[in-house]
Amino acid sequence: MTFKLSVVIPLYNKEKYIQRAIKSVLEQKLAVDEIVIVDDGSTDDSANQVKAIKNDKINLIRQNNQGVSTARNIGIKACKNEYIVLLDADDIWLANFTEEIMRLIQQYPQAGLFATAYAFKENQRIIPAKFKAVPKKTGLINDYFLACIKADLPITASSVAIKKEVFHAIGGFPEGMKMGEDQLVWSKMAYQVPLAFSNTLCVYYDRSIVDSACKTHLITALAPHVLKWREDLQQHKVPTSLVPSLKKLLHFSALYCVKNNLILNNRVTARSILFNEPLLQRDIYWLVSVALTFMPQFIIKRVF
Repeated sequence: MTFKLSVVIPLYNKEKYIQRAIKSVLEQKLAVDEIVIVDDGSTDDSANQVKAIKNDKINLIRQNNQGVSTARNIGIKACKNEYIVLLDADDIWLANFTEEIMRLIQQYPQAGLFATAYAFKENQRIIPAKFKAVPKKTGLINDYFLACIKADLPITASSVAIKKEVFHAIGGFPEGMKMGEDQLVWSKMAYQVPLAFSNTLCVYYDRSIVDSACKTHLITALAPHVLKWREDLQQHKVPTSLVPSLKKLLHFSALYCVKNNLILNNRVTARSILFNEPLLQRDIYWLVSVALTFMPQFIIKRVF
């Protein structure tokens, strides 16, 4: 059985890239049913670039700037189909993406989320993402949090399809969250339904863009989604099978903040996290981090 796919593209000041993204959708071997583009208050020529592509499948929605989560939520609400495929305006689908997504939907009807492998595009270089704890070919991701530890994220907002019913059941994308809003959605879905994954490369995540989401500043405090995961643990919302890996992921998330503070020579902050953050486990990584807080800065820079 073949299902119809709806595409949602949030758009904000991506006049140079939006046509490339749309064309990658229109060039799919398996055609999509509709393309909903939500222009989130762009101040450049983004909307006109969309209008220049004459295609009846394109539905352009314009709104005042409210953030990417709101844009995605509005776009998904406007879709008429049950299966929603996401794409960021500066990323690219290879021609096999929707075909691979449909294969996953047909093979794993019990799943609520479907994702494929992706690669990073850096100008002319293509760098395959390095995954951990995902199927070698196709299958279910048994432990979402385990797959996130010391590896590239298994799911991105340009390599995923979601079932609308499950998406609405978890409350959609958290509006107002500045970082990690997509990771929070994937994890909430992992609490509820199986996640299907194909290790076939189908997407280019372009991190050569000046303001790419992949180019974040050094994070020196726990990110909002990490704090929400901690809250989920405290409120016993996390399935028992996922608790050990989530605790481990939170541990490494806190250590990542320690590392960034050390790079910036914020030793007092680094020690405060190491000795006061309940997410941290007293393991070898913790011991090494403590030792580094007493080392000269040139040694810290050499280590990292």
